[in-house]
Amino acid sequence: MNRAGTLKKILTTNHTNQSPRIEESRVLVRYTHELGVRKPPVFSKGCFWDMDYEKLDLENSKNFIITRVVSHGGSSDEIELFAYYGWETIKEEVVKIRYLNKKILNYLSLLLDINKENFRCYKNGSIY
Repeated sequence: MNRAGTLKKILTTNHTNQSPRIEESRVLVRYTHELGVRKPPVFSKGCFWDMDYEKLDLENSKNFIITRVVSHGGSSDEIELFAYYGWETIKEEVVKIRYLNKKILNYLSLLLDINKENFRCYKNGSIY
């Protein structure tokens, strides 16, 4: 399927009762991942302000990277994250996050179609 066909398929997928930001994120993320984009992600400096991101192993540190990006990143960081790791990997990793902001938890729950009760931070009461 070519790029236009992939984008059309994504845009015609119906997600009722979703906010515009969530729907926009779904479209951008699915589009980049379905195209098979697999280049090393480039995140904004705000995600890794206290360390040298270049020294991280993208596979062995994926939970840490995903946690930082969903907690401190913007929509362009989300796109980079999903394009590199893909939906399934991120779904597996976000439920393991120990601490999350309530708004981010709700956003991830809606974006990834995961019940809030499945998140580790929700079970442990580690929501701030």
